[in-house]
Amino acid sequence: MMEYFWIDPKERLNKKYKDLFYDLYCMDKLSNFVYKDNSYMIVLNILAGLISGEKIVLVDSNLSKKEITNVGLNYDDVAFSRKNINLPKINTFEEFMSKIEENKNYWKLEIFSSGTMGFPKKVEHTFESLTRGVKKDINFKNNVWGFAYNPTHFAGLQILFQALLNANTIVYLFDQNPAIIPDILNSYRITHISATPTFYRKILPYLNKGNTVLERITFGGEKFDKLLVDKIKKYFPKAKIRNIYASTEAGSLFSSKDETFKISERMKDKIKIENNELLVHKDLLGYSSQIELEDNWYRTGDLVEKNSENEFKFIAQKDEIINVGGYKVNPHEIEEEIKRLDDIVDVVVKGRKNGVTGNILVAEIMYNGNLEEKKLEEEILNLLKNNFQNWKIPRIFNIVKDVKQTRTSKKMRK
Repeated sequence: MMEYFWIDPKERLNKKYKDLFYDLYCMDKLSNFVYKDNSYMIVLNILAGLISGEKIVLVDSNLSKKEITNVGLNYDDVAFSRKNINLPKINTFEEFMSKIEENKNYWKLEIFSSGTMGFPKKVEHTFESLTRGVKKDINFKNNVWGFAYNPTHFAGLQILFQALLNANTIVYLFDQNPAIIPDILNSYRITHISATPTFYRKILPYLNKGNTVLERITFGGEKFDKLLVDKIKKYFPKAKIRNIYASTEAGSLFSSKDETFKISERMKDKIKIENNELLVHKDLLGYSSQIELEDNWYRTGDLVEKNSENEFKFIAQKDEIINVGGYKVNPHEIEEEIKRLDDIVDVVVKGRKNGVTGNILVAEIMYNGNLEEKKLEEEILNLLKNNFQNWKIPRIFNIVKDVKQTRTSKKMRK
């Protein structure tokens, strides 16, 4: 068991496991609705709920009063309600795990989908569905996890439990300044990190020396980016790459070393592809009255391409496809081509309403500043004209200092 549990460099917070157990013991009130912006307090409330068997509802701290009401919650309950609790004194990790074992079969945790492309959905998970992708092994005892997700969303919860159940140290990277993250990785000797491709692109300009400590780099939450992987691997030569497919509604479903996912024998009756869309059987879903089913199947909205009968790769979310003059355009396809240019740091392609074509394409470009903007635009246009039809070429190019992202570290496409 490692000595430290939670380290937040930005807040200068260093909590050992013995501190965690003491902080839990000192809690006399529980927030069943966790509506906080302090990462450690969020985690503390989740674990207090787990070892007491109390249901927890995670509410992202950036949601407004109106948005909280819109997702079906009472704002006063969320913001102010507290419940008296009397947690037992825990002295060892073994005692802590024993309390988890007592409650895990009936404990519930409610979370909300990110609502990146639409209305957030409320989903209730069990301990089993939250930890479906978690692996426990004595060989993991020295892992140090870089926590680069929002702790109120599924991906963050999965990393929390992966580290916690193996008694690992967690170093909180979410909301940290990208410029200092390479130093944090080295200083705390982080061995594992899981994040979105957008997160890795943000730190890429600041990677100026190699790191041989990092053992595993996991991608999730967005389309896998092979070009980005090649760039990242130059700085982390010993790290193995994993690509995770997970969702708020279903939890973690697939894992791969590249962009191709394989449907295992165990999953073949629970997963199907219909009209290039991935469907998941209700047996794999968390409970939600807001999830619409068709004959017990949930349409994920994820468009995929089948490589074989039991293999596929993610193409885009259905809501990301942009209609330009009757043609359907996948923005990922255009972004991947633009990112081939050495001067590009990141790019997001969006649709802007147009009275003639329905939408025109707008590209927001983040680059390193080595070229004049006009010269850069010329290079991009020449590249796209040689590879795409006219309707796939953006009509507007905006140079931006940063590509905006959601609270789940994904590109903001609205």
